[in-house]
Amino acid sequence: MKNSDIYLSFDLDNTLIKNTKGIINSFNYALEKYKKEKIPPKIIKQMIGIPLHEMFKEVTNESPEKYISTFRDFYRKKGIYQSKLIKGVRKKLKELKENGFLLGVLSSKKHEMVHKILKILKINHFFDLYLGETEQRKKKYDPITKKILEENFPNKQIIVIGDHANDVKVAEMLGCPFIGVLTGTTIKEKLIESISVSYLILKSIRDLNANVIYSILKEK
Repeated sequence: MKNSDIYLSFDLDNTLIKNTKGIINSFNYALEKYKKEKIPPKIIKQMIGIPLHEMFKEVTNESPEKYISTFRDFYRKKGIYQSKLIKGVRKKLKELKENGFLLGVLSSKKHEMVHKILKILKINHFFDLYLGETEQRKKKYDPITKKILEENFPNKQIIVIGDHANDVKVAEMLGCPFIGVLTGTTIKEKLIESISVSYLILKSIRDLNANVIYSILKEK
């Protein structure tokens, strides 16, 4: 197997970028607009990585649609610009790309937001594909995701890389290995709880290299 036969699918928030401040500000702005009490940042941090409708369902019994719309409006204008790369990510993406690996992003953010963030942070050129939420695909582990990846990367070995339990679900849906990173809020024990695919856990993306990638493929 060559490096060019391997597609690395990265999560975005807490795997490649930190956008905690922008998400917290956008979330509480939406709550305040509809006369709800702000939520402590610690609680919001714990929810980062799940779809917005699930986040708002955790804190209100109302339909989340108006909150999501307000969140996205604020995020589009202000929150998105509070994103920053996790230390070492740019260097690592450059290294992996130069070594011939195929790179992609799979996020629970809206598709257009994913594209905008990648451009703002000037890392969009590293990726062969990026996927965000659309009207047709509301969750990262929607079966449509599998179809898209199989159509774009036929006969390629996929490895999912992320910091959240939802990233594990993606790997299990695809039947591929999972590499977890501990740069989010999910601890190792929770990340691998009941996992059914081969996996490795790293401290951060900085620890990812060709030897690590091929070692997890040997475990299949």
